[in-house]
Amino acid sequence: MLVPVVVLDREQVAQLQATSYYAASDAAWEKIAVRDLNSRDFRLFEDGAARQIASVTLVPLDTPLIRDNSGRYREFVGIGGGTWTERAWEDTFRDYIPAGSRVLDWPPLPSYVIAYSPTEGSDGSCHQVVVEVDRPNTLVYSRSEFCNARNSPADPMTGTKIGKQLETALLSNKDGRSNVSVAAIPFFDSDGRSLTRVVVEFPSKSVEDACTTEPDTVGVLGVVSTKGGEEFERFGDLAYWSVANGSAVGDLIPLLRSQAYPNAQCVFDGPLRYETQLHLRPGEYDLRVELMDGKKFGRAEASFTVDSYDNKRLAISGVALARRFGEAPVGSQGVPTALPENFAPLVTKGVEVTPTANTDFKKDDPFYFYCQVLVPAVAGPPSVQAHLQILDLKTGEIVKELRPVDAAPYAVQGSPIVPIGGGVDIKSLPKGSYQLQVRAVDSAGQTTAWRSADFTIR
Repeated sequence: MLVPVVVLDREQVAQLQATSYYAASDAAWEKIAVRDLNSRDFRLFEDGAARQIASVTLVPLDTPLIRDNSGRYREFVGIGGGTWTERAWEDTFRDYIPAGSRVLDWPPLPSYVIAYSPTEGSDGSCHQVVVEVDRPNTLVYSRSEFCNARNSPADPMTGTKIGKQLETALLSNKDGRSNVSVAAIPFFDSDGRSLTRVVVEFPSKSVEDACTTEPDTVGVLGVVSTKGGEEFERFGDLAYWSVANGSAVGDLIPLLRSQAYPNAQCVFDGPLRYETQLHLRPGEYDLRVELMDGKKFGRAEASFTVDSYDNKRLAISGVALARRFGEAPVGSQGVPTALPENFAPLVTKGVEVTPTANTDFKKDDPFYFYCQVLVPAVAGPPSVQAHLQILDLKTGEIVKELRPVDAAPYAVQGSPIVPIGGGVDIKSLPKGSYQLQVRAVDSAGQTTAWRSADFTIR
């Protein structure tokens, strides 16, 4: 059993809490993490009984700032392997930092990973874990529960208290809050299989208090079922608004005391989107997602189809819509990878597109699309184009046809997957409900079916 633990120096934290955030130095942030501990400094208890620690490893907690057209964001991996994205960095601090002040980027804080042999238990039994540090003036934060459940790494919450709460809410008839959006978009894996990207979006919530209450836990549970109602796959994940439960750096320390806002001494800013990816066999599916922010539950549903593919016929993936795009990380090729804690970036011609589940657009919003074309691996491949059009869902009429897109400039050397994306001008469209349709056509006469994504303009 691996238990992540963060250890902070209480006195250094107190000093930072007494300092305006924008006045704190980079050196002050560096001092808050305790980095010189070893296995002799830790004690671990499982259900109240001391357990022998096998090893303790110090690892960096890396939550980089991602830059795109909308600003800077924190992203971090949850315990289920999905990716959480926080609110724009500038938006988080805009109301608390005087105009012209520098927005500091505190360094990633390290965490210890404790390895020990847990007690054998029956399937479904849950156990409580407590970690102590033999050093004065420290703040010790770790996850506190695990369950012996035969679940996949993508669903580590089965049997836990939070997992049961989410499952009960998902199966109930209560609608909960309605401001949760979900999208399931089938793309290609490097071997031609379908790799479905699931995106969940919800409003980010900031809790402001006097540092007297513990921030809430954000959790998500998703269940994929066949059209016949049989559960096929599930995933679950957690994000925390404070390090007390193993959070990412962006939520670690409540340090936003401002002389201009004496009553807003602490700000805990939660994530606003979650992404995961699933390998699903061909078929028609229904997806139900339940979101919990500590106090409220919300649900969203989506239906989607995963087609069968082979390398002998021209094929096209699902279509993602996006508001956010930015320069792709160095080394990204636009081809899905098999890394368990990283997502195949949706990259096209050096631009990474971030798919959205909330497809309500304003006229002046950036409007991007992304899809993949699977080109057969044959000698002298024919030229391929992507055809795009926009349909008015109310009238059924085509209201906008775009110039065909030549796939050749988007091709990735050595890969049959051609990632195609770009911006679409929607300013001329009146308010209403629409559908972006995309298909691939080659010079040999092959044509794919239309793939589509619905959206509204408000």
